[in-house]
Amino acid sequence: FATQFYNSSLATGKWYRAGHYTCTVLPEHYFDLESTNTYIARFPAGRSNYQMLAYKDTGIYTTAGTYRLIADVSVTGDDEPSVMMRTGTDIGNTVTSNGVVSTVGNTRVYEFTVDTAARGIGVMLGNYGVSDTLDVTFGKIGLYKYADGVYQGANILAPFNADTYDRGDWSYKRDTANNARWTPINCDGEIIKVGEYGDAVFCAHDGETETVEAVASTCCTQGHGEYVICKICGATVSGDDTPLDLDPTNHEGETEVRNAKDATCTEAGYTGDTYCLGCGEKIADGEDIEALGHSGGTATCHSKAVCGTCGEEYGEFDPNNHDGETEVRDAKDATCTEAGYTGDTYCLGCGAKIADGEDIDTIAHTVGEWIFDQVSHHRHCDMCDEDVDVGEHAYQWVVVTPATMEADGLKKEVCSICGYESGNTDVIPKLENHTPGDINGDGAVNNKDLTRLFQYLSDWDVQVTEAALDVNGDGNVNNKDLTRLFQFLSDWDVQIF
Repeated sequence: FATQFYNSSLATGKWYRAGHYTCTVLPEHYFDLESTNTYIARFPAGRSNYQMLAYKDTGIYTTAGTYRLIADVSVTGDDEPSVMMRTGTDIGNTVTSNGVVSTVGNTRVYEFTVDTAARGIGVMLGNYGVSDTLDVTFGKIGLYKYADGVYQGANILAPFNADTYDRGDWSYKRDTANNARWTPINCDGEIIKVGEYGDAVFCAHDGETETVEAVASTCCTQGHGEYVICKICGATVSGDDTPLDLDPTNHEGETEVRNAKDATCTEAGYTGDTYCLGCGEKIADGEDIEALGHSGGTATCHSKAVCGTCGEEYGEFDPNNHDGETEVRDAKDATCTEAGYTGDTYCLGCGAKIADGEDIDTIAHTVGEWIFDQVSHHRHCDMCDEDVDVGEHAYQWVVVTPATMEADGLKKEVCSICGYESGNTDVIPKLENHTPGDINGDGAVNNKDLTRLFQYLSDWDVQVTEAALDVNGDGNVNNKDLTRLFQFLSDWDVQIF
C-alpha cells in the first residue's frame, strides 16, 4: 500500500511509498510529505501555531531508550522549526530532546530520549511557538528506535486504517478545520483500507532511477534494449525491456574443439573444428597440419638414421660416418735394410679404407765391435749379416804426454772412428813461457780471452798467444779448448795449460 496526505476538499493523485526498511547508517524515510496539497506539507511564515501531529495511541508501547526522527526539512528564516516527540499520557515519563545530531544536505536527524516505558508515541512538526517569519517545508519523515549505533527495526510511523479519521490504530492530523489526515491509496489514487492488499507496496516512481544498458542477444541468451527502472520498486519506467530474439551469429560461453588429429611423421593432422557449447553449432573450421617428417637419429656408413619420433629408419647411408670396429691391412715392419709401413685402416662396417698408413724408416743395424786393418775399418750386422760402416781410417793426434815448459810432450796417431792406432808418434815441443788461458797476451785471464779464442776458432784475423791456445792440453786446438776456458772462468774445478 501507499500513503499520501489527503484533504477532503482537495484530493490529489500523487502517491508515496510506505512499508518496512532497516538500515545501519541512515534509513530511507517512509512518508513523503511533499504534495500539491501544500496545506499539509508546508508551514509558511505568518501562520504561527501551525503544526502536524502523527501518533499512535493504542496497541503500542514506547520502551525506554533513544529514538531518532529523520526528516527532510527546508527552512527559510533565522530560527529552527518546531519538532517534538510525545508519548501517551496514562503513564508518567519524560521525553528529552537531544536536538539535531546530524545534518546531511536538507536531511536532519533529531534525537530523543525516553526515560521509562509508556503507551502510545507520536511526533509534532511545524513552526509552533516559534518566529512567525519562519517558512518551513517538511519532506520525507521516519521515526526509529536507535541503539548501539544502529537504527532498529522498521519505521514506527506506519500506515493506518482509512475508515478512521482521528481514532483507530493510527491517526495523522494537522488542522481539524481542513479535515486533513494521512490516507492509504492505490496506484490509481483510489483510497483503500490497510490490509486489503496484504504487504503489497505501490510506487509512484518519483524517487531515484537506474538506467539498464542494452545487452545484445547471443546464440543462447536473449538480450534487451536500454531501459530505465525505478530504484524504489524495480519497475521499468521508460525504454523497452522486451527480450530480443536470439542471435545465432553471436556465440558466447565456452567452446569445444572436435575431430582434432595430431600429425605424425608420415600422415597429415587436423586442428579440429570449433563448436559453441551454448547452441551446439560449428563456429570455425579447423586447418590441416602438414606431416611432421622424420627427424633425429644419425645415419652411418652401413645403417640409416632412426627417427626419434616413430622409431622407423629413414634417409640414406652416410659414407663418411663410420662406426663400429676397424681393421689395419698391409702393415710391414721396418728392418735395417728396408723401410716399413704402418698399414691402411679399413671400416669393418662397410669395408671402405678410411685412413692411409705411413712409411717407417729403416732401423739401425745390430752391430758388434769394430773390425779393422791398417787401411780401413767396418762392423758386422747380426740382423742382415752384412758389413756396415765400412771406411778408411780418419786419423788424429792424441796427446800421450802433455808438453810443459820444462819438458817436451808426446802424441800418437789414432783413428777418430774406430780407435785404431797407426803406430806413428810425434814430439810435442815444450811450452814457451806464458800464462795459461791468456789468449790475447795482456797478462790477465778473463772474458776477453774467451772472446779472442772464439774469434780465432771462427777464422778471424786476430793476434793470439799460440802457446796458450791448447787450453785443455790435449795437443789440439778446437771448441773443447773454448769450453775448458769458459768452465775455468765460471769457477769450475778444471785445469788449464
